[in-house]
Formats: sequence, structure tokens, C-alpha cells
Amino acid sequence: MKPKKFNGFHSAIEVWHSELKDVWSVYLVNEIETDQLELLRKRYKDRGLKPPSYTALVIKAIALAIDAEREQFPELNGFIWRFLFFRKIHIYQKISCGCVVAVDMDGEDRVAVGVVQEPQKKSLSEVTEAVQGFSQPGSTAMKNVSLFYGVPKILQRFFNWIGALSPSIRYENRGTFNITSVGKFGVDIQTVPQSASLQFGFGLIRDRVVARDGKPVVVPTFNLTVAFDRRIMNGKPASLVMDRIRKILQSPDLGGTEK
Repeated sequence: MKPKKFNGFHSAIEVWHSELKDVWSVYLVNEIETDQLELLRKRYKDRGLKPPSYTALVIKAIALAIDAEREQFPELNGFIWRFLFFRKIHIYQKISCGCVVAVDMDGEDRVAVGVVQEPQKKSLSEVTEAVQGFSQPGSTAMKNVSLFYGVPKILQRFFNWIGALSPSIRYENRGTFNITSVGKFGVDIQTVPQSASLQFGFGLIRDRVVARDGKPVVVPTFNLTVAFDRRIMNGKPASLVMDRIRKILQSPDLGGTEK
């Protein structure tokens, strides 16, 4: 079999990951029980509505948790701005989610990054529609990555450098936190080094044994992972956010914010 050409997509991945060389990644994992989420999705179906996707549910729960904790820990919604030897932690005033999705581009397996702005303020249906639209031909996400993959590597580096210098560009095109999942491909736990303040991944939903009232019970669960940069924050704020996300996802109405 002939070797595959190292093309613009592969160089783009190399460029994106080049900013991780100084990152000190720490990973946390929580197991999330999903029976309440299934009840919520059933309420949508019973009303003749399209149920929210699990990705949308997780995105909204994360945004709600960050929004609740960022007054005490503003670094949860920040990133390390850098220019030459200068560094500072930029704090965003708004929240956005960079969602990494698998796409088919000209018969090749690729990824696109779409951004949901202020997901904590959107309905679950709006978040679901936004996420599902990222992989559609002609979407902004597909156009952006097609352009980025198509230019020479030196321009990819330049565009990435400009994006790192501009918090507004990063907010609109990369997100203040990121999420990706390969759970639908059969993976239980996913860990991804982060280029945002917080990088989330979640795995396959499957029946697992958990303890309830001191007794073993089989319930559907998935593993939610977060990676954070130890230079930006300690383990406490990241842990508090993860615990709040778990509580929101295991509540009967997604924290009282269902629209």
C-alpha cells in the first residue's frame, strides 16, 4: 500500500499542537449517570420535539458550571496570552465552546471546529442545532477549516499566531473551552491536551454498576474528562467545576434551565 501524503490537514494539526509544548496538562475524570438525561430527552419526545443530543447536554452543563464558578475562579474562563517573552492570563467576559467534530472532506477523515457562543444562555434545541450544523457542507466551520487546510504551513502558523494574540478571534473561532468525543466509536475514556483553559472529552454511554443507597445498581453512565493547564489554575477550581457539571447532568431538569 502506498504511503499517504503529508498534506495541509496534517500540517494544520502539527501547527495547532505546537502551542502545547509548554503546557502542563492535568487530567480529571468523573463518571456521569445518565438516567435523568434520558428522562429529559423523553420529555422532548413526548411533546413531539427533537430530543437534545448528548453533546449539547454536556456543552450546556459545562457552560452553566463555568458560569457559576467563575466569579470565584475567573481563570476557569481564560487562557495564557503570549507575545515573545511576555505572558498574562487573559480572562474572557463571555463563554464560548469550541466543539471538535469528525467530518468527511473529499473522502478523507478530517476534523472541523465549530463554536457555540454563550451556550449557557441558549436552549438545548439551539445548542443541538448548532453542533449538528458544524459538519454540514457549506457551514462556517467547514469553510474555515477548508481554508486553513489549504494554505501553506507558513500561513497556517501566521494565522494561528494572530489568533493567539487576539482574544476576540480566539473566542469566536476556538472557544473559551473545548469539547470533543469519540464515545460513539466505542471509547470509554478520552484525554486530550488542552489549548484552551479547559478541554473536555466524554466517552461511550454504557450500562455500568454504581452504588445507590448502599446497593449495586446497573445504570447507563459515561466518563467525562477534563484537561487543564496547571500554569493557569490549581486543581481546586477544575475539580469544583467537574463536580458541579456532574450534579447538573444528574439533576432532573439540567439545573433548572431547560427551555
